Amino acid sequence: LSRKQLSEEELYEVRLRSSWEKTKEKEAVEACRGLDLDKIPEKYAEYKEQIATIRKFEEMAIGNAMDKKFKSSVRKHVRENSETRAEINNLIVRKPELTNS
Repeated sequence: LSRKQLSEEELYEVRLRSSWEKTKEKEAVEACRGLDLDKIPEKYAEYKEQIATIRKFEEMAIGNAMDKKFKSSVRKHVRENSETRAEINNLIVRKPELTNS
């Protein structure tokens, strides 16, 4: 989509993202990714609190995504199991000798 096709809210998001990409905070978050908070270089020490907050939000987002995938998988398997049970039931109804074992 071109900027002309975006709503005001979408334009705001684009501008917000663009300004975030240029900040020292983003530089600090990226430079310290994977490091323990106690091992953040002195150069980025002033951003320690922001880094911790962003990490919490990232963990929540990952957790939410995993929850959605898990729930979707469970629904799929329940549906498949239900279909399998119905197929087995149909086989038993058609072949009564299977129930006399």
